[in-house]
Amino acid sequence: MSSEIMVLSGYGINMRVRSGGLAIKSGFLFMGNLQKTFISRGLNEVEHIVIIAQSGNLSIDVVKWLMSQNIAVSFLDEYGDLVTDFMPENHISGITKRRQATADADTKIKISAWLLAEKFKGQRNTLDYISRRYIRARWWSERWSIQIERAIMLSQERERGLSACSDTDSQRILEAQAAAATGNAWREFRSIG
Repeated sequence: MSSEIMVLSGYGINMRVRSGGLAIKSGFLFMGNLQKTFISRGLNEVEHIVIIAQSGNLSIDVVKWLMSQNIAVSFLDEYGDLVTDFMPENHISGITKRRQATADADTKIKISAWLLAEKFKGQRNTLDYISRRYIRARWWSERWSIQIERAIMLSQERERGLSACSDTDSQRILEAQAAAATGNAWREFRSIG
């Protein structure tokens, strides 16, 4: 977690208001990386929470708490596309807008590389979950395992390639290649239904 952006990924993310703060469970229990985080009211530097998950629980109390703390929330699907977001009225300050507008090209490349790396990790975690969960099912096919394995390997290669990118166009190419591999794996899996 950075001091300003918190990225949550996993299966069954849970957020609850407890003792005036926000209790968060995220990660993948079956992979042994379940994480518990507590954000205190008024004593945190979190400005934005990005959630990359297919399932979870979030109550109206949590939304109210987040808005009262001026914390924006964005929900992304397994492909990294925005599903929806909640933005407090005064979330983006003039200082933040100025920093965004005046950031040099190198800073913008670093930020987009970080965001893409998080997206690639989320996609791999989802594919790995599917593979581990269903590999013993009678209907599972070896070709699905191969397709998922290829998508995970390609995603790892493209993530490593982000460090060599000097512009957003080259980053977009890597993102498109990883998305195509992930999409192919999903199409294979969805074809069973």
